[in-house]
Amino acid sequence: MYTFATFAIALACLYFGEYVASILPHLPRRALPSIATQNSKGSTRRRKPSQHPLLDTLAIISAILCYLIALILYFYTPTTWRHRAIFPILLSPPGTMLRYALSRLNARYKFPLGTFLANMIATIVLAGVFAEQHRIGSGVRCNAMYSIQQGFCGCLSTVSSFAVEVRALKGWMKWIYIGASVVGGHILMLVVFGGVGWSKGYGPICTE
Repeated sequence: MYTFATFAIALACLYFGEYVASILPHLPRRALPSIATQNSKGSTRRRKPSQHPLLDTLAIISAILCYLIALILYFYTPTTWRHRAIFPILLSPPGTMLRYALSRLNARYKFPLGTFLANMIATIVLAGVFAEQHRIGSGVRCNAMYSIQQGFCGCLSTVSSFAVEVRALKGWMKWIYIGASVVGGHILMLVVFGGVGWSKGYGPICTE
């Protein structure tokens, strides 16, 4: 029920966002000329440069500065809340970069393989972390486990892209994608979390 509710909310937000975008004025965009490049075989191809190279550079610099600020705050803020509030931020960039790298696979196939792999990898990591939190005699701190869940997996997994791609796919490919994502995610969670529980047993979730 939770899975379908999350998917329904994502679709509703998608339609609402499209409606809001349709009634707002459109910003003008200046078309940039394409750039001719040569590959290793000597053939020439043309590519379009970034629409806003200055904004891209500013975004990268801002991201680096924000990460440095979060790193400083982690070492100089009270321990009562810094682990749960700031530690996930420090583990978010790896998940974001992996998500971006996998998304490049989507353009190569009719099936959105990159998004599918991102969600499946995040599911495996989440299941392993959740199992470690409940495992009897676990020596891993809960703060680290929580940060992996909220930071790394939160930025790696995606429901919004899944909803957009489901709506864009046609015919049987749509239902294969939905079935593989939903059923595959539940099976992976059952195998990882259930396997550890059946073999080693579970106790109360760690709190420190």
